[in-house]
Amino acid sequence: MKNLSGKPAIIVFTVLIIALLFLVFRPIPVSRDNSIVINTTIDKVSQGSEDNIILKLNNASGIFYINHGLQKGLDLDTLQKELQNREVSVLYLKSNFFSGFSPVKGTKYITELKLGDKVIYSEL
Repeated sequence: MKNLSGKPAIIVFTVLIIALLFLVFRPIPVSRDNSIVINTTIDKVSQGSEDNIILKLNNASGIFYINHGLQKGLDLDTLQKELQNREVSVLYLKSNFFSGFSPVKGTKYITELKLGDKVIYSEL
């Protein structure tokens, strides 16, 4: 007869680890319902890795970014001239409970950026 001691525990542990990784890294659907709105001033506009556009916002902590913004037709120089030190409305994705355990903690994915009534960028 085979010795099965420990095998069920290893299987349960493996399934739990896979479930936890799924919860941590699953994408949050992009929608208005899953976004938070803040009105603030842009202190700095810069380019990040993978053609992301990084926004440093006044009175807001974290890194706000437009994913692959340069590939989506946005121009860094134009954004700097048009948005720097201006009041904007920023929508960004809400974090889920497991985002606190993510290695990219503190980054905020911008879903919409408006200057007054003018939509600068939107994924909605």
